[in-house]
Amino acid sequence: MGLNSTQDNLIVMMFALRWTDAKYDIRMRQATVDWVAAVNQATQASGAFNPFLYLNYAGDFQDPLGGYGAANVKFMKQVAKKYDLEGVFQQLMPGGFKISQAG
Repeated sequence: MGLNSTQDNLIVMMFALRWTDAKYDIRMRQATVDWVAAVNQATQASGAFNPFLYLNYAGDFQDPLGGYGAANVKFMKQVAKKYDLEGVFQQLMPGGFKISQAG
């Protein structure tokens, strides 16, 4: 998961919004994207940023697998290439985060 790249303490946070009117869906999603971008910018500016994202808490606009680090992404892609030759889990399985799309 790439967590061995730091000896610092980390905080895992889940941001859960709730609203009752579907007309706010787009606005609330954009507010979440903007808030996450602001937190990332602030933590980068302070030197406290870490790219790790807990997969179960990540939004669809995020890249949690990419946060595992370049070496781990490379390893996961090699494993996928070896054991999923036809890309079943990358193409036929809907939803979720795909190693083929990890940054």
